[in-house]
Amino acid sequence: MLPPYPLTWPAGRRRRATPESTKTAVSLASARDHLLKQMDALGAKIIVISSNAALRKDGLPSARQPKLGDMGVAVWFKWTLTSEWLCISCDLYDSIAGNIRAIGLSVAEIRGFTNRLAIPMYATIGELFSCKPPPVEQKPPPKQEKQPPPPHKWPEGDWRNVLQIVGKVVTYSQVQTNYRRLAKQYHPDKPGGSTIKFQELQEAYEKAKKHFGFK
Repeated sequence: MLPPYPLTWPAGRRRRATPESTKTAVSLASARDHLLKQMDALGAKIIVISSNAALRKDGLPSARQPKLGDMGVAVWFKWTLTSEWLCISCDLYDSIAGNIRAIGLSVAEIRGFTNRLAIPMYATIGELFSCKPPPVEQKPPPKQEKQPPPPHKWPEGDWRNVLQIVGKVVTYSQVQTNYRRLAKQYHPDKPGGSTIKFQELQEAYEKAKKHFGFK
């Protein structure tokens, strides 16, 4: 099954370099519903509206669309489950709605043309729009980057927490470096200092020295 997103343009079919401005104001919902009605009247059993438009849950283009770079639309369809894919594509206009509307009007004209001339519709459509989807590039799944392990957490009230020790490995040099930095920050004579935090820091530092065998 062809995916409705992103746009699957028919292989070998030319693209328009500069789209025209959509002349008729038409909503995407109206253009989409008109196209589906025409495709149903045409006798298509499987229909895929392929574009870069945001999709509804049922896989059809949503009525509300962000600004897109490529407004092209390719309508892929089959007469039966086992028949080949046929495609009607349009990138004439600078809006998804305009291109869907153009395809819907084209299908309506083709239906009238074949009816007036009594031409077998299936044969005519097959000759006009026979094409093959471009090969699907099989990309390997993206490699998942290894997430760094979460920082080690010490028990509540542990001297390592007070001294802001991160990681399981603790050195006395690290203790001294953190102590000097925090002592300057918490000293009661410093702006923003705290007597309570400074006292907690002293007690934690004493426990750290005992841990490393210093008095």
